[in-house]
Amino acid sequence: MNYYEHHLGDYIRDTAHLSMIEEGAYRRLIDAYYVNEGPLPADRKKVYRTVRISKKNERAVVDSILSEFFTLTENGWNHGRCDRELDRYKAKRDKAKASAEARWKADANAMRTHQESDTNAMRTQCGGNALQSPVTSNQSEKTLRSSSSQSLTSSPSGGLQGGNQTISKRAIRKAAVADAVKSIAARKAMP
Repeated sequence: MNYYEHHLGDYIRDTAHLSMIEEGAYRRLIDAYYVNEGPLPADRKKVYRTVRISKKNERAVVDSILSEFFTLTENGWNHGRCDRELDRYKAKRDKAKASAEARWKADANAMRTHQESDTNAMRTQCGGNALQSPVTSNQSEKTLRSSSSQSLTSSPSGGLQGGNQTISKRAIRKAAVADAVKSIAARKAMP
């Protein structure tokens, strides 16, 4: 468990009499309880190690907190409030898990039905016309005029056709640049 609700009013009411060291020990014990999602070990030495206590006076504080707030059972040191919060957390987690599983199952069924209907639709739409070539009659011809007023049209190879010759787009760009250079040179030559 990575998160738990910390009810300030309840916490302060139950711990207002504790010193700072006692409160720190109590918080470490509660945190360890929630991290393990269950009782603390019955062996006190394991509890000391769990909450990182090494000095004799600190062990006395942990012993005091254990006896005041926890109950020793065959499972270890139990804490009533922590057990209620964990039960609530586990019920919510189980409900969310069941909901997610139901949603995934429903989504899987919907996906399977959707995929089957798409597959059938593809079969009927494509059936019998797999060898059909693309229709190009709805595409318009691109017409360009060269400097010699010859009509050029797009060719299937990506170039342009005019009469009996095919001119590449690169050649057209070169010609356009050459025309532009000539035009600029002619302007500069004018008095």
